[in-house]
Amino acid sequence: MLNQPDHVSAETLYNQLKDDLPDLSLSTVYRNLKALADAGKVSMSDLGNGLVFERVNLVPHHHLVCLSCHSIQTLSHEMVDPLFKAIEANGFEVATTHLCIYGLCSRCQRK
Repeated sequence: MLNQPDHVSAETLYNQLKDDLPDLSLSTVYRNLKALADAGKVSMSDLGNGLVFERVNLVPHHHLVCLSCHSIQTLSHEMVDPLFKAIEANGFEVATTHLCIYGLCSRCQRK
């Protein structure tokens, strides 16, 4: 996970590791990723094409996902934090650490 620049699927990790670890199974990769997620070391998200994992970033961030081309854009926490605070001010405790907004990117809108 330390060598991954961004979001990665369990399948991608498995394919990167299987030559060096021929006895490795995909289910083992999933179990270890879940254990890392439970320990707060990686985050787990569904960005529209199945589960992806990434190292927990000390700077919270969120995602904009294009429903057409599946591109992913990072959305800063500073943009989202006022929404979380407004929700909490109305008596609802926000438990999520990740917001994912689906829509169409500017390139797909032009098509």
